[in-house]
Amino acid sequence: WLTPRGAALEKAMELARQVCKAPSHAVRVSKQSVNAHANALNHVATFMDVDQALLCNESPEARESRQQFGKA
Repeated sequence: WLTPRGAALEKAMELARQVCKAPSHAVRVSKQSVNAHANALNHVATFMDVDQALLCNESPEARESRQQFGKA
């Protein structure tokens, strides 16, 4: 939903009131579905990202490359 400036909180509260009236099991499975779709590729895209970057940065090849780059 798009709201005029300053009206987002009231719209959010209106939606929250509607959700609170819905059966809790329907809300729960809807949230699970939304989260599953929103986060489906998180593990694939970020699996060991930092670990791999640190490992590659500290490898002998990386150190040699940085030394050679400084000489150019």
